[in-house]
Amino acid sequence: MALEKQLKIDEWLWLEVGVEVQKCKLKGIIYIGGFHFTCLMFDTKQNCVYHDGIETGSDVYEAGHINKIDDINMYKGRKT
Repeated sequence: MALEKQLKIDEWLWLEVGVEVQKCKLKGIIYIGGFHFTCLMFDTKQNCVYHDGIETGSDVYEAGHINKIDDINMYKGRKT
């Protein structure tokens, strides 16, 4: 049975490290589709770059500001 659920992506992560909880800012999202992964990476102003090792090789391409991406849970046909 496939689980289809819309994720709510928050820009902050809280990670338990030993006895402390540390707040970390999200810097990228990994997407899966087909037989490999792709990703969006964010800078401090939330501008995005896209990387797909098969499509882009070692290069990244501008994807625009995070607010301009229609559905952050799906990018270029791949799900988070």
